[in-house]
Amino acid sequence: MHIAIFTDSFLPQINGVVSYVFDTANQLQKRGHQVIIFAPRPRRGIKLNLEQYPFTVKLLPSLPSFLYPDIRFTIPSLPKVLLILKRFKPDVIHVQDPSTVGTEGLTAGKILKIPVAITFHTFFLDEEMFKNLKRGYKLKVFARPLWKLTSYYHNLANAVICPSHVAAEELKKHGLHKDTIFINNGIDLSQIKKPSDSKIRSLRVKYHIPSDHQVVINVSRLAPDKSLDVLIKAWRLIKDEAPKTTLVLVGDGPSRGRLQALVEELNLKSSVIFTGKLSREEIIKNQIYYLGELYVTTSKIENQSISMLEAMAHGLPVVGVDARGTPELVDDRNGFLTSPDDPHEFAQVVLKALKNDKLREKMSKGSLEKIKDYDINVSTDKLLAVFRVLKNFKTI
Repeated sequence: MHIAIFTDSFLPQINGVVSYVFDTANQLQKRGHQVIIFAPRPRRGIKLNLEQYPFTVKLLPSLPSFLYPDIRFTIPSLPKVLLILKRFKPDVIHVQDPSTVGTEGLTAGKILKIPVAITFHTFFLDEEMFKNLKRGYKLKVFARPLWKLTSYYHNLANAVICPSHVAAEELKKHGLHKDTIFINNGIDLSQIKKPSDSKIRSLRVKYHIPSDHQVVINVSRLAPDKSLDVLIKAWRLIKDEAPKTTLVLVGDGPSRGRLQALVEELNLKSSVIFTGKLSREEIIKNQIYYLGELYVTTSKIENQSISMLEAMAHGLPVVGVDARGTPELVDDRNGFLTSPDDPHEFAQVVLKALKNDKLREKMSKGSLEKIKDYDINVSTDKLLAVFRVLKNFKTI
């Protein structure tokens, strides 16, 4: 098949949607399908080596947005998009974001009578997400009508895909009339290789982690919506009771300076490591997840977190919060759920896990067992099944 992917989330951004797009395109191309990706052109000065990928990428002219660093709004380019699509002759269009590029894809599908599937990735209208925006507190009043508009947008598609059940419920609550198709995000388990003990030791040396410390790890954007201030406050409580521990925060983002200031204020500088910006390829290739004995997240806005899935694939127990899609990934087999925004409860649960080696070992096995349901080969099979139905019948 010929498949056109439209995404507003693309390099140089590092987030779950970008990971999903690249994983999906690679898997489809590997199976003999032809893939073309439409995405925003990055800001001036950023050069992308697109020739390294097996699929085609078309970058559309764009302008900076007020939303978040490296998020771009594309300039209307429908004539160009239509011309490219007529030459490519896609059997299906797969839209990732209900923004400017996604709208080009949806509109082009309607004009050229090409079936469109939309995957709902992000709870971008949650209260936490507005913290990312300049004057976001003023924009919260528009959340309800924007949810209605989002559901209307998805109603225009031929198929709506959700990686979590809570996402489908939220869309239906705000007016989605279509049935949703549940397809997990997938992880390429073949990429996960257990490192040697010497590799782990070298990683500890690189990040100045004492050899006798237990390590807790988080991989995410350093942004307000991730509630990492709650994690750092919890870490202060954890250090008071378990001094031989280190927290590793993998990633970068607009909140880094504020979070580093909080770390200094709480006298945690020697026990909280900021790795800085690392690409997903660097994280996997350098086996960064294996630094940790426990994966933690205080985020309240996850749909189906790619980082959490990757942590599970590395055999890490997970401590998360009981919000949005996290409870669909974490249960008593592979981790713990705590109340959102409660550093005291979070600290107590992390301490419980760190102090009990047998419990961590049991939950590690639980993560490795549970991640089998999120193998990217299975997810790709399900996605292709949807595409084949759309190709033949134009609807589901």
